[in-house]
Amino acid sequence: MLDLDPFLQSLTAFNPFVISAVFYLLAILVMLGFLKLYGSAGLYVYSAIAVISGNIQVLKVVSFPLLPNPVSLGDIMFVSLFLCSSMLTEFYGKAAAIRGIYIGFLAYFAFTLFMFLTLLYVPATESAAFSVAMHTHMKALFLPGPSLFLASLLAYFASQYLGILLFAKLRQKNHTKHLWLRTEASSLLGIFLDNVLFSVLAWYVFIPTGYSLHMIFNTYVVGAMLFRVLWGPLNIPAMYLARKMHKP
Repeated sequence: MLDLDPFLQSLTAFNPFVISAVFYLLAILVMLGFLKLYGSAGLYVYSAIAVISGNIQVLKVVSFPLLPNPVSLGDIMFVSLFLCSSMLTEFYGKAAAIRGIYIGFLAYFAFTLFMFLTLLYVPATESAAFSVAMHTHMKALFLPGPSLFLASLLAYFASQYLGILLFAKLRQKNHTKHLWLRTEASSLLGIFLDNVLFSVLAWYVFIPTGYSLHMIFNTYVVGAMLFRVLWGPLNIPAMYLARKMHKP
C-alpha cells in the first residue's frame, strides 16, 4: 500500500488559510470544468460531490490564525454550492436550479444509506486485521450520517431554495445586468440560513449527547459564518468567468 502520510504531514505545515485558498480555487476550477464539458449535467454532478464531501468534512474542527474559535470544515464546499446554484439559475433557469437541490440530496441520501449498511458487516480479523481499524474509522465518519443527513436536508433545502428564489427575482428585475449583486445577495442569504439551521439542528437537536448552545454559537455559527463570508465574495469573479465560458 502506498504510504502518503509523510507527504501529507509535510503539507500540514502550511497556514490553514493557504490550504483553504488552494482548496477553494480547486473547487471552482472543477466546477467550471464540469460546466464547460457537460453543461447543467456537470453542475448536477458537482453539487452531488460537494454535498457529500461537505457533510463529511463538517465532522472536523480546525483552528485558524486570527479567528478566536475553532471552525468546522465543509464551508468551502457549502459556499461553492451556492455558486453552483447561481450558475444553474443564471444559465438554465430556476426550475433547473431547484432540480439540482433534489439531485444533490438524493445522491447524499443514497451515499448515507450505502455507508450505513456497510457498517452492518462484521470485519474479518484473521486474514485481514487492518479491516478492524478501517471499520472503526468508518464508524466514526458515517455513524453520525443519518443525523447529519436530517440536519443538512432541512438546512440545505431551505437555504438553497430561498437563495435560488432571490437570485431568480433579481435576475427577472435586472435581466443580465448586476450579475455581481444577485450572486452576492443570494449567496449571503443562503450562507446565513444554512449555517444557523444546520449548526443548531446537527449539533444540538439531532446529536444525542448534544453540545451547549454557547459552544455551537462560537464554533459553528460565528466561526463558520466569518469563514463563509470571507469566501462568499470570491464567487463573483467565478460567476463572471462562468458566463464567458458558457455557451447558450
